[in-house]
Amino acid sequence: MVSFAGAELVFVVEEVSEGGYVPRAVGDSIFTEADGLDALQDMVRDAVDCRSA
Repeated sequence: MVSFAGAELVFVVEEVSEGGYVPRAVGDSIFTEADGLDALQDMVRDAVDCRSA
């Protein structure tokens, strides 16, 4: 979960067959892609930051 302007966002993370992961926020249009689990959290934070800007 990620804090978003006092709200809580829940992400569903899917592993894609081409390799990598696609996290999508439940109930919001925030999504991104990450090549590995190490980059996943950073990519989600970046997507949330872009959405709130």
